[in-house]
Amino acid sequence: IYQSSSWITRGQGISIESALYCPFPRKALISLIAPFASAFPNDILASDIAMTNVFMGTLALIFFPLGLFSRNKKVIFWVFIAFICLLASFGESLPIRTWLYNYVPLMNLFRFPSIFRLFFIFGFLISSAYGMNFYLKHIEINNVLKKIKDYNIYFLAIIINLLIIFSIFKSKLNFDFYESLLYFYDRLLTQSIVQLIILIIIFFIFKRVKSNRLKGILIFLVCIEFFISTQYCIRGTVVSDKCVNKYIETLQKCPKGFPNPNLTPINKLKVFDTSFAPSWYNQSIFFKSITDQGYNPFQLNEFQKFENDSNKKLYLQRTFLHFNKKVHQIHINCFEPNKIKASFKTKQKDTLTILQIYNPLWKIKLNQKSLDINTNYNGLMQVVIPKGNGKIEIEHQPILIKLLLIISILGYGIISFYLLIKLLYYKIISN
Repeated sequence: IYQSSSWITRGQGISIESALYCPFPRKALISLIAPFASAFPNDILASDIAMTNVFMGTLALIFFPLGLFSRNKKVIFWVFIAFICLLASFGESLPIRTWLYNYVPLMNLFRFPSIFRLFFIFGFLISSAYGMNFYLKHIEINNVLKKIKDYNIYFLAIIINLLIIFSIFKSKLNFDFYESLLYFYDRLLTQSIVQLIILIIIFFIFKRVKSNRLKGILIFLVCIEFFISTQYCIRGTVVSDKCVNKYIETLQKCPKGFPNPNLTPINKLKVFDTSFAPSWYNQSIFFKSITDQGYNPFQLNEFQKFENDSNKKLYLQRTFLHFNKKVHQIHINCFEPNKIKASFKTKQKDTLTILQIYNPLWKIKLNQKSLDINTNYNGLMQVVIPKGNGKIEIEHQPILIKLLLIISILGYGIISFYLLIKLLYYKIISN
């Protein structure tokens, strides 16, 4: 990203409209208690389901205030950061995200204010974890902690009961909610009841179980609660309606390597297959095909010129490698992710256009000799080809990425060797 920052639109920053796109809706705070309500698309939250969940479990809500009660400065700092991030995640509803965009470095490079909610979750969990640890260590000597914990449980019980009452009046009481995207309040009612039962169980566990056995039971309860919530939400967030067997059949039909493509006009290369829809829009990755269908949020600076060019349709009526004059011949010999080899036969000197936006990592050779790469007015690569027969090689050479990959592998190797030696040393000492 650093290497390409000067070539892509993100490198110069995105517009404020893009930076505010897809916030975390304030109503989605309901997912703190009932994530099932936000796990399916609906008009009430009006945001992508990947951006509407902050569920951390009932115990996290109970012990969060105890983390603050411990008066640990580090915990208070992270909680402060967490709530700033929560406010920023609301997008244009509050001025925080706009202020960060205008005045804080690097905050103008990404979309989705809802990403900030993840840092809210981290900070919240830090306080909850510290609060739980503080409670378990001092439970026998500090009755105030027990009272704070009980008040938190009572407060949560009131909130959940209010949600149940509210959703009963709003609900259609039709619990076939998996078959429709409309029954938001039915889902809210269902999980609110489940969470109330879990809260009651937690209350009696604290009352009946001795403190020395409490830790293991609480860990088990957290696992059970997350398992239940996951099973509720899985149909909206993970499971597809498409048949798995048909999906596998389509995958098996995809080429294993990179077959040489036919030089067919780009606008006739349609690879989108509705039966393959779980893979969304970039299906050419699987079919190893060149197409004008696809999506990538990282766009080269010149791409927008091409996208808005009135002659775009004319370019897409040509093949991805084409001469200005159609009398010449060209044949693809090799097609790989970052390399294309082709042979050509020209009757006269002509310009070869490659339907690829230029960046400095592209290199083109003619009969093993480097060519100067030109660009047309909308950023597409062009080279001058002389009369006669020859071979051309078009290659993208991400040298820095290869270097960093080698450094990473060496780094992992050195760290692994160090840890292994340290482990053997401790074994020898212990024996």
